[in-house]
Amino acid sequence: MSLRWKLLALGSGIVVIVVGLGALAAYHDRHGMWPWQDAPDRLSWCGRDYLRGTTRLTWAEASRRVSDGFRVEWVGEPIPSRRPGELFAELPTDRPSGAPPDYAYAAGRASVCTVLLYLRVEEDEYIPYSLSGST
Repeated sequence: MSLRWKLLALGSGIVVIVVGLGALAAYHDRHGMWPWQDAPDRLSWCGRDYLRGTTRLTWAEASRRVSDGFRVEWVGEPIPSRRPGELFAELPTDRPSGAPPDYAYAAGRASVCTVLLYLRVEEDEYIPYSLSGST
């Protein structure tokens, strides 16, 4: 094999590697996770960013964490990928079921987004996400 063909093969290989790494970086930027991860490090919902918690919870454990005056409600599927990922949010009980996430409260109250999200990753396994910047 001549030097010309070797350089062409090397250049082609480098282009394939660069394109592949660029696709991975774009995926991570869009979804906040790598394709091989089971759940992202952050979620964007209701115009805000939420950070992944460290422990996985069962439904019973997640339900016990809900504050008085709130309920956990299904709000969608946030991850457009091959993995299942149903999203649940802790929402005020006076918010009508099925109302949009930024449902405006009565006279003068600001619209409200949840502080806690729960991503279902298995049949009875949920990962909590807290509002970025909250304590």
